[in-house]
Amino acid sequence: MRAFSGTVAAGLVLVAIFFAVSGPCFDLAHKPPLQQAIALVVRAVTGWLESTPLIRASQLHRLAEAAWQQGDWPSCIELYSELRGLEPENTAVVERLGHAHRLYAERLIAQDQLHAALIQLQAARIILPPSEALDLTYQLVSEYRQGEEHYRRRQWGAALRHFERVRALSPDFKRVQKRIFEAVFQAGLEQQAMGRALLAKWHYEAALELRPNDFLVRQRWVEVENLLTKPERRIVVSISKQRMY
Repeated sequence: MRAFSGTVAAGLVLVAIFFAVSGPCFDLAHKPPLQQAIALVVRAVTGWLESTPLIRASQLHRLAEAAWQQGDWPSCIELYSELRGLEPENTAVVERLGHAHRLYAERLIAQDQLHAALIQLQAARIILPPSEALDLTYQLVSEYRQGEEHYRRRQWGAALRHFERVRALSPDFKRVQKRIFEAVFQAGLEQQAMGRALLAKWHYEAALELRPNDFLVRQRWVEVENLLTKPERRIVVSISKQRMY
């Protein structure tokens, strides 16, 4: 029935065009009112044809393939989502849609748009078959994002816990090594400012394990080491005067 309707509609378009250019009616068809009416009919029928599922699906396939070749993942997601509604049994469309979400997530991760990346990763996990690699990426991004949030709030201990989980799963993920060093060092500075020399020393030593030649950390470590090893002052009372050592 759909094919028949499409054939009829296409026939109407051809008749309208033929009428517009045929010999006897040529002059009449090119009078402005009739010319406008023919254009409206052609446009209406063309729009109707493009809205029919078979023709719309064909159009979407072309557009989606072009977007895929260009790496335009947001457009791919939009187009393949519509195609999925038209062709729910087409596994190739579903697979392309899932991978478009995954590839878009990878781009967002590289751009540090971690919240948006998590949304795309979750969509990919729902659409695609179970994948350990996809689950691992989701976990890494989630932990790293939470670490970044605590880092911005200067919550060094909480940030470290998340960053260390990331490092345990993937030591080279984004800037996790740098973030761990910075969080440890900042925690040491905070402890030193609060007069907790022993805790500050422990953090500085942890930072030096990551960067043994860092001059600033070494300098801070020497400061707290001197505080911890400096002899206590003794007051010696003599008959003539008081001396402080």
